[in-house]
Amino acid sequence: MIHKPYHYTRNNGLDFICFIVPKAETLTRLQILWMTFTVEVWLCVAVTYALMTKSFQIFNKLNLSGGRKISDPFMTSLQVVLGMGVCSLPKHVAGRIFFVSCSVACFVMVILFQASMVTKLSKETSHKEIDTLEELDKSGMEIRTSLRYVRDALAIYSTTKSLANKIDLEKDRQGYIASKFVFIARIMNLSLSKYSNFIGHFEQQSVELHIVRECPLKYYLTYAIAIDFPFLDELNDLLTRFQEAGITLKWKTDIQKLELVYYEPLNSNSSKGLKAYSLNDLWFAFVFLFVGYILSMIALMLEFIFKKFQK
Repeated sequence: MIHKPYHYTRNNGLDFICFIVPKAETLTRLQILWMTFTVEVWLCVAVTYALMTKSFQIFNKLNLSGGRKISDPFMTSLQVVLGMGVCSLPKHVAGRIFFVSCSVACFVMVILFQASMVTKLSKETSHKEIDTLEELDKSGMEIRTSLRYVRDALAIYSTTKSLANKIDLEKDRQGYIASKFVFIARIMNLSLSKYSNFIGHFEQQSVELHIVRECPLKYYLTYAIAIDFPFLDELNDLLTRFQEAGITLKWKTDIQKLELVYYEPLNSNSSKGLKAYSLNDLWFAFVFLFVGYILSMIALMLEFIFKKFQK
């Protein structure tokens, strides 16, 4: 056992050593459309469309009871899937039962699709942020830092050894705009959500960044005192009084104000996403419809009056 010639006072705070990654990219409209449903649901829709089309072709071929044929099974099936009206309906009972069941099923799917689209467009429209060390490892992103002890700490455990092997201790943080690598920074207060997504400045350019919430290291802030220091209890009592009086909190607040130079929080102007249409966006359509109803009622009353005078 190693005997240290010093000991520590009571802790005066907590610091985090965290990975900083580029902020997740915004989803395209096509990606939002695809992510509205899961792959299984899209597969079910495709299988339903194929079975419906083939069934309509079979009904046309059998021509049960001299029933009415469906003119174009492919387009008719597509109209049913989209919830549109269909002109040609099968005359026989089997075809109508199948048609009604498919129409109801597709109607439910269309309603769910519309509801899910509203949800997707109302929420954040970007890829999932990297918030765990496992997600960072799977991303395969390049990690640059000069802190060897971070790599050594990750290499101890089998679950993070793969991540430790991705850390490059030789390369510096120059050329971030071109490479978009992962680096490490000291975060004083990880609980502040406004620091989760922030703007970093590299080479006279602003870059949106994100703090990985699972940090590899954390440190208690304390003072190393000689082991024969006679006033350790008095010093601990003084630190306790500082914390109770709010002096420690004031010190942290002042330091965090200085951190804003490096960690500028994202605001509404720097992060814009899609939003669902609301009644505020469609007010003109409702005004136009209301005016049309009024004009229609006036025209109907005038027609009744003219008809009465003609008699």
